[in-house]
Amino acid sequence: MDMAPKEDLNSIKRYGILENVVRLLEKNSRGVELGLYTLGFVGLGIALRNIRPFLRFRRLCDIPPSFLEKNLSFKGKILRLEPTNDSPIIVMEHYPLVRLIPRKDPLSGLPVKLLSINIGPNGLAWMNHLLVDKDITFTLMKVNSEAVHCLVTRRGIDIGLNLVSLGFASVSPYDLQMDNNEIYKKYYKELLKTENRAEKIGRGMWMGGGSIFYQYWNKLLSKLSRRKRPFNIAWL
Repeated sequence: MDMAPKEDLNSIKRYGILENVVRLLEKNSRGVELGLYTLGFVGLGIALRNIRPFLRFRRLCDIPPSFLEKNLSFKGKILRLEPTNDSPIIVMEHYPLVRLIPRKDPLSGLPVKLLSINIGPNGLAWMNHLLVDKDITFTLMKVNSEAVHCLVTRRGIDIGLNLVSLGFASVSPYDLQMDNNEIYKKYYKELLKTENRAEKIGRGMWMGGGSIFYQYWNKLLSKLSRRKRPFNIAWL
């Protein structure tokens, strides 16, 4: 006889606790929503800080070190070429991930060099004719006081490999500072293969304009320039 009232009493207590929880949630729903929105904005801020979608590279110091470590790729347009003693500097307009207002500044730009190649006069003329004012994709590899060295492609075609295959560029010495970079090691190996093919076919600088002496002289210079590379590299 006494069991039913006790069960009813327990039910009432449980219902009362549940009702109190519901009321508490209803009263604090705005606070919960505000907290969720705050967390969302904090997460968005962290993501924007890491990605930096509005950042435009105009100078070498504008490139975050983390972008170089991750070898990130970006879009841009080649404004002009500036000749140097070894390879021309590609002055580039970098496109940020989010472009709210297009900006044109032909007097300045990000200085870029193609990774691990020396470009000859024919290569410079070829680039001036085909690449200036064209959109490209560049992958950050390393930076020094002169330029940021990149892998540069246009419509999926690697510019550095193309120049070497035409005999318009030769391969630079192996960069020991990048020995831990798997992308660099794989790319350098591909450069050497491409140069060997161009040399066997006799393209560009390897043709020598009909002069056998000129052909072998270029070959000797290219081989000597790479003597600084270690000969015990396992992947070669």
